[in-house]
Amino acid sequence: MDRNEAIDCIEDGHAIYLQDVADEICEALGMALIKGHPFYSQPNIFKGVMMEEGYEGAIAVSSLTLGSVACRRYGLKPRECFGRGSQGRIYAQTLREYFDKEAK
Repeated sequence: MDRNEAIDCIEDGHAIYLQDVADEICEALGMALIKGHPFYSQPNIFKGVMMEEGYEGAIAVSSLTLGSVACRRYGLKPRECFGRGSQGRIYAQTLREYFDKEAK
């Protein structure tokens, strides 16, 4: 996975990545690995997590955690959003702008 693919993964603020994929994202972004935790469906919570069959309790990392940690790693302060999808897009945009400036 390259850096742009890793940022694409962060952009979806609703995604939850299994530990091995989260590790690839961290490596592509040049940051320390993030230890995942078990995820379970939350059917009684409005807009709660819904895990696919066979993945209940899977060790994983959310895309928002990956985005937040990546931004902090580079000293970036993206604006805060209310929705998960919006926040994921802001994290991705902030990281892209940072790496674009760094490349120039």
